[in-house]
Amino acid sequence: MIFSESSLSFYRTALNFSLDCNNVMLQGARRVRSYQIEQIEAAMVDCGMLSKKLEKASNSEELLTFGSELLSGQIERITGYWSGMSNALGQNQAELTGVFQSRAVELADGLKQQLDQTPAAIPEPLAATLKMVAEVVHNTLSTKQQPMRSTHGNGAQHAGRGKHQDAGAQQARHH
Repeated sequence: MIFSESSLSFYRTALNFSLDCNNVMLQGARRVRSYQIEQIEAAMVDCGMLSKKLEKASNSEELLTFGSELLSGQIERITGYWSGMSNALGQNQAELTGVFQSRAVELADGLKQQLDQTPAAIPEPLAATLKMVAEVVHNTLSTKQQPMRSTHGNGAQHAGRGKHQDAGAQQARHH
């Protein structure tokens, strides 16, 4: 079967769209993984500092104070971790939505054009449904919405830094 130049162009556009989506998802996975590794390394530094502080505790009052600080620090770390993870995942979603919005209109227009050019090759009920979908996508995305921009910035990279972690980062910079 020989395809027209416009059919090949549409197919190429659809494949590029798929590659763009894959690229955004892979970059998002890298961002989440980097955030997780950063949090693990910070927790290890924090744990080392806390271990030294525990060694210095010499009576029950100091041990109880240490236990309280340890618990509050862990709660702070967990809350910060999930906040940062939420920011990273939100950024991933915003970027994927932006790619989809920017390319979906182009794909919908190409699909409609293909359906108009080859009406005999596609059964009428399917062609009518596909044309309707293409029209809805085109009307929805081309007139009302702009691609989403991330508002999270580097939140995933800096969220979740508790007081113990900040002290550990400062101490690590001084060495």
